[in-house]
Amino acid sequence: MCCETRGIATRDECKRPTVRLTALVLCALFTAIFIISTVFICVRSNHEHDHDGPDGCCATCMHIQYADKLLKALSTIVAAVSTFIGGIFGALCSLRFATPYCVSHTLVKLKVRLNN
Repeated sequence: MCCETRGIATRDECKRPTVRLTALVLCALFTAIFIISTVFICVRSNHEHDHDGPDGCCATCMHIQYADKLLKALSTIVAAVSTFIGGIFGALCSLRFATPYCVSHTLVKLKVRLNN
């Protein structure tokens, strides 16, 4: 409390903007990867084949396959993480709604005076 009145920030207050900025940058990069990969696949899907690449295969087809694999891997990860977080959120919400029905008998709730 005295640090706040003097204008001195604590460690947690200094870390918050950094953590938020890092999360924002990661979200922006994640979104950019999805958008750029999807646009690349859509633009290059009907290309002319160039069989002069390494081992006689088309370089554009290889890049499309890599982008497709990247999208599938990222979407699998996103589905797994969102299911996990959704499950945790659902469990916490069910516990929160169940707690009002639990009766706790404390001295304050029973209005017991403890002064002599």
